[in-house]
Amino acid sequence: MHGIRRAGREVRLAFLLCGMLIGSAVGLYAGCEYGQFRALHNDYERRYEEERQLVAPILAADAAFLRIVTVNFPVAGICLAGYVPSQKDYDRLREKIIRLFGESRVGHIMGDVLVEPNAERDSSPDCEGKS
Repeated sequence: MHGIRRAGREVRLAFLLCGMLIGSAVGLYAGCEYGQFRALHNDYERRYEEERQLVAPILAADAAFLRIVTVNFPVAGICLAGYVPSQKDYDRLREKIIRLFGESRVGHIMGDVLVEPNAERDSSPDCEGKS
């Protein structure tokens, strides 16, 4: 009888040790993955802040760019979003962004910058004179 109890205790101890070993391996793997994720996230945040500081003076210096905001797009860096009053203002901003970041990134950076649509008088129905 003592031999069966002793064997049962040894089996439980073996399972406990195996569980601890597997748990430690999973914990180590998860910790390493999370550490890599945090490092990558910190790199993206640093990149956004550096690019935002490059763009901020351009946006602040021109009244036409007051409605433009910077957006953090983690994988591809900074994005701009908002409206400019005219196509001329859009083209001027585009040239400045090209000088900073190059032609290859301007499409992504300015993808959400739009020319403000003009509110034309003829575009809305005239309610005067209708009964």
